[in-house]
Amino acid sequence: MRACATARWARPAFGVVALLLAACSDAPPDAAAQPAVEAPQPRATIVLGRLRVVDETPAERRPWAATPEQLEAPLRAALTAAGVQTNAPTPTDWLLTAKARVVYGLAGPDGELRARPEPGTAAARWQVELAVRVPNEPAPIESVFEGRGQAPFDGAAEALAPTLTRLLAQGLAGLTPDVAARLDVLTLPATALVPMVDDASADRRRLAVDRLATLRARTAVPALGARLRTEPDRTLKLRIVGALAELGDPRAVDALVAVADPKDREMLVAIVDTLALLGGPSATAFLDVLAEHDAPEVRALVAQARERMKTNERRRP
Repeated sequence: MRACATARWARPAFGVVALLLAACSDAPPDAAAQPAVEAPQPRATIVLGRLRVVDETPAERRPWAATPEQLEAPLRAALTAAGVQTNAPTPTDWLLTAKARVVYGLAGPDGELRARPEPGTAAARWQVELAVRVPNEPAPIESVFEGRGQAPFDGAAEALAPTLTRLLAQGLAGLTPDVAARLDVLTLPATALVPMVDDASADRRRLAVDRLATLRARTAVPALGARLRTEPDRTLKLRIVGALAELGDPRAVDALVAVADPKDREMLVAIVDTLALLGGPSATAFLDVLAEHDAPEVRALVAQARERMKTNERRRP
């Protein structure tokens, strides 16, 4: 039996059978990617508010029907292990809401769920949506985590409930380190997050970039601009461009221009949109050069950006 977990921003599809038995990587974690442990940082108190589990196992294919209490208990335990408190919240506490969807059961060689105990594979899959409400912030911080576990099943009816109960708990236990890491990053101040944009772990870099954008930490602009020039993860690179747009600091213009590549249209659109928002002589000069590009779609992109830049400039005090 093993469990694995992934964290995502977008809400993924949650198929019943194919995803239930999807394979997890057996490769050990890259030791070089593990962040160095430094002095502990102060952390806000995160208190569990609402908790809900939705059983998405088809009723006609449940060889064992877990009760709501049996499903909620391992989720509560996993959140507690990640450092979430269960006491009554105070006005300064961060409030966490958890909603989970779960599929569990027995699958035969064809991957279809079986309604009765028989030899095959016992499996459980979780999708956990967390929303953290921070005092004085307008919107909650949301994340989605997935975990799964599976084990061979010999068909013994008396072993079914204990096996599935164990897999439900172990599937969530595999999520605990990811949840704890995200909560730790969310509660750090901007001064601790800025160095993290150069962390060896892409996940920690992503978390730091997202949180700095939420905090509107303009002090992070030089570090984000420098990281933009060297970031190997293209998805994260796009996120840094988005964060610089959210921060709205003209100091980011030079870094944005430096990585603009007309051959990468998705990146170019994101950069030009951000330059239109930031404005300034350097952004205007770059758009003037780009306006001479051979591709008509690039020239059209520049024309639209110039119009937005004029509108933004009129709105500035």
